[in-house]
Amino acid sequence: GYRIYSDGSTIRLNLTSDTGRYDLYWVDIKSGEVKKDKQQIRGNNQININNPEGKAVVAWLVRK
Repeated sequence: GYRIYSDGSTIRLNLTSDTGRYDLYWVDIKSGEVKKDKQQIRGNNQININNPEGKAVVAWLVRK
């Protein structure tokens, strides 16, 4: 899996060499609260993930 810090902006990932599928979770860095996103991530491409919170969070991609 992957963990990516976001300061509130869009996250751009290059997963062209990764063929996995991932569930996406958002972790609030202040409270530790974890929220599952409905979006599922697929490898083999470059993706943009919009930060729905608009604040500092960690995007956590968990391999399926």
